[in-house]
Amino acid sequence: MKKFTRSILVGVGLLAFGCDDSRKATLTPSKALSPMEAVAMSEVVKLTGISKDSLVTDNFQRNDDGNWTAAVWKLPKSPGGFWFVEIDDHGTIVSFTAGE
Repeated sequence: MKKFTRSILVGVGLLAFGCDDSRKATLTPSKALSPMEAVAMSEVVKLTGISKDSLVTDNFQRNDDGNWTAAVWKLPKSPGGFWFVEIDDHGTIVSFTAGE
């Protein structure tokens, strides 16, 4: 009888604390990239060989000259683990600068 009671308590404990599906981590979809961000990310993948899944864009903005600049970071972020990609309105790469 003692083993049966212990088994019931262990089972209830597992259900209460260890087997609850609601606590599973869920992946949240990343933000949708703008067409220019996608061009910048593709250029980094092409020139570095780093997987697109380990890159994020940051500080995407339009410059005074009308071109777009995106900072593309390799995750996890670290010093020098980024590239600045400047793109014109036609999606052509104007400049590509590695971080230092």
